Amino acid sequence: MDNPNNLPARAGQGCAPSGSVWPSGVRLPTPADPDNGLRPHREAWVIAMLTGCLALVRPVGMSEEAAEEWISLATDEVQHVPADLLDEGCAMARRKCRHHGAIVPTIMDHAEERWAARKRMRFALLERAGEAKPKREAWKPTAEELEMIKRQATDRLRAGRD
Repeated sequence: MDNPNNLPARAGQGCAPSGSVWPSGVRLPTPADPDNGLRPHREAWVIAMLTGCLALVRPVGMSEEAAEEWISLATDEVQHVPADLLDEGCAMARRKCRHHGAIVPTIMDHAEERWAARKRMRFALLERAGEAKPKREAWKPTAEELEMIKRQATDRLRAGRD
């Protein structure tokens, strides 16, 4: 399939997701890639998806300028949502929304709980990875090093007074 706008392929169009994927296609963080399942689409793709949602419910009296402003504001609100959750949220919005004011809340309501679970999973993975690293002991100066530090500090203080 030709892709003149260089947009990412949609699911089912030859785009094999990377990372840990459950049979349902859900991407989840992994120890090797804790950000898997949290990456958003590029802005151009988000705009295209929101434009499709708006096209179905755009009021007859909404000017082109107002539509562009709505898309810009909606993009700012949802561009950080993980790609697969945004895809699903937009699909839900296209099926359920009857007014453009309901599109963003529908997307966010759909994504919120699963996105929070992924963030918790990522945090736990990173926390576990941090525990696996050997803990460094705090440096404790010997008596000789401590005396040398004191001498250097005293010398600097005297140099500052002169």
